[in-house]
Amino acid sequence: MNYFRVDDYELEASGGNIYGQIKNAKLTWWIDIHSGSLEIEGITWVVALYCEDLRLDLQSWKDLGQVKIEFEECWDEKIEDNIAGIFVFEHEDVANTRITLSHKSNNLLNLKWEGTGLVSGEEHHISAQVDIEFTGIESWSLDKAESDKWLQKYLPLAEFLKKEPEITNHYDGKDIGRILYTPKF
Repeated sequence: MNYFRVDDYELEASGGNIYGQIKNAKLTWWIDIHSGSLEIEGITWVVALYCEDLRLDLQSWKDLGQVKIEFEECWDEKIEDNIAGIFVFEHEDVANTRITLSHKSNNLLNLKWEGTGLVSGEEHHISAQVDIEFTGIESWSLDKAESDKWLQKYLPLAEFLKKEPEITNHYDGKDIGRILYTPKF
């Protein structure tokens, strides 16, 4: 059963995804989940929970179905940034986090999330269970050989289908792009 709760308020669990990003040969993992809308005390709430820049030690993308993530504070000293947040009216912190991922089928996972999120500066108990999709690995490079080398440091290249490089933006006269690796199953 999917659910998304803020304290005793039940919102619709509308979905989410997990994906990897490789930048400068470093792989990090990102989780995004979101709710449907609910009117609470005359105000419409739509909630998003997210984790960013997670470092997971996996042998295969299929190992995502056995991941447990726990942390008390969302500030990560190694990256000098928050790794978890909640968005209702603005971005705020999520602490006391416990996330469990379990495999459902193909690239579909079930995520359970418990934590304490700030909304307008007040603490709220957050709990969610929602099916999410592993959408793949985004390599922020336009060089196929370089991108393949980066991915192979972490996961078997044979587990993925590789899309053609795409230019996503231009910065300071240089093309910025990505190569998307989608899971094989």
